[in-house]
Amino acid sequence: MYTHFQQPDASNEYKKQLLLAKYQAYQGLFSESAKLYRKINAPHLALEMFTDLQMYDQAKEYENNNNDQRQVTSVAENFTNQQQQQQRSGKNDFSDLQTLCNVCIAKGDYEKAFEIISKSDANSIVSFAQQIDKGEIKLLNLIAESFLNNQDYENAIQIYRKIGNFKSLALTYIHNNQWEEALKICNDIPQMKEEIYFPYAMWLAEHERFAEAQKAFHESGKFDESRNVLDRLLKNSIISNRFNDASYYSWLLANHCNQIDNEINNNDGDEQRRKKMDENDWQKLERNAEIYHAYQYIYKYIVCFFDI
Repeated sequence: MYTHFQQPDASNEYKKQLLLAKYQAYQGLFSESAKLYRKINAPHLALEMFTDLQMYDQAKEYENNNNDQRQVTSVAENFTNQQQQQQRSGKNDFSDLQTLCNVCIAKGDYEKAFEIISKSDANSIVSFAQQIDKGEIKLLNLIAESFLNNQDYENAIQIYRKIGNFKSLALTYIHNNQWEEALKICNDIPQMKEEIYFPYAMWLAEHERFAEAQKAFHESGKFDESRNVLDRLLKNSIISNRFNDASYYSWLLANHCNQIDNEINNNDGDEQRRKKMDENDWQKLERNAEIYHAYQYIYKYIVCFFDI
């Protein structure tokens, strides 16, 4: 083919430009293709292309005579009537919707493209989303949001992975309680620790997994919330006469408060937290941990001796 086009023949040059125009059209470069059709004195091909794509405003630019004008107007009217009939019947052909959507993408009208494709069924939207280049971030985000609105988390996750929208991906995992997957994101993006570990800690606390919740609060950097969880654990274990547990939680709380104390010493302006730490002296908590540990044996003896 290359050798054929290299021959100094006017017809070969025409064929070469014609082939290039068709190639540009297949690539979605409709404006460039139309200009090339006009350059080789074949505006009727540009007219046919835009008419087939339902881009009637662009088609009118390539009308040469009244017959062309009547043809474009007639096709446009027929297409409008078909759209109205489809809207009344509530049916949409996916291939037509896909064609229209591709036209809108080529024009840069992503919201219109989403509006068109969203009229189709879920499977068709998934199929269409798989064909969209990952560079079309705005359109793909719109499609992912529509999946979320329909509680289709798996397809939303696939799109967020495709475009590398890790924040939305993490939020989707969190909303769907897929904590293992959400926590993996922290390994790659440590800056998202607070956004992920804090809701994870709240979820653990709500499910009475307090020890895990305390660690998660600590990972999130929410030290006050972490201390509150430990306080709750300590009080619950004392009320339940589980003094070994009380000793452990008191020891954890002492270590936690010691860390906060060191942090406050490096920040002289935090007077409010300093006062709070005076009330929860880590050394006192450490002594209490030893007392609870010793008292556990006393409590067991009392229970056994008096058969309580």
